[in-house]
Amino acid sequence: MMKRILNKNLHKTKWDNRGLSLVEVLCAVAILALVTGVIGSVIVISTRTYRRGISETNIQQEAQLAANNIGNIVKDACSVIYGTGEIGRAHV
Repeated sequence: MMKRILNKNLHKTKWDNRGLSLVEVLCAVAILALVTGVIGSVIVISTRTYRRGISETNIQQEAQLAANNIGNIVKDACSVIYGTGEIGRAHV
């Protein structure tokens, strides 16, 4: 009788593999850490590139605005005054 109970228990535990072993869990955590690290670095690099592009775009827009303002001032100019006194003053 005791032998049957022991055999049943041994047989039951031998085929009951429903859980995960420690090695499997550690491998899954390591793979997850690698994937998370790669995705995180891609996000960081993308964010830096985006910010750099926005900064360059703002600088280009400001330079274009300054060039347009200079062009408008030159177009609207009626005369050019040289010097600070009466002598040497010329109107064009």
